[in-house]
Amino acid sequence: MAKTQNYGRETRARAVRLVREHARDYPSEFAAIKAVAARLGIGSAEALRKWVRQAEVEADEAAGVSTAKARQVRDLQAQGGGAGADPGDLGGGGPPRTDSYLFVTDSVSPPAG
Repeated sequence: MAKTQNYGRETRARAVRLVREHARDYPSEFAAIKAVAARLGIGSAEALRKWVRQAEVEADEAAGVSTAKARQVRDLQAQGGGAGADPGDLGGGGPPRTDSYLFVTDSVSPPAG
């Protein structure tokens, strides 16, 4: 089993900054990521690639879920208001929609007789 290592916030920020600053010096962004990971002793270039992508999301440069939004969803799920909650508890009000059922029943022919 591979050893998991946690890197500090400062190390991650420095690594992302170095990739952004030096990406144009390499033939591809991933080449820059591999070089920076090796230089800083980060065991996995893939880990650094994920940090770079998340930094892009945080800066609204790419689509994705920000850290703050993910934390908010986790907190709601922990309180029981997440995706697995009972739809009746979500406060939508009113009766459930039945138009999808009407489509099914309208397409059935009455029995011959």
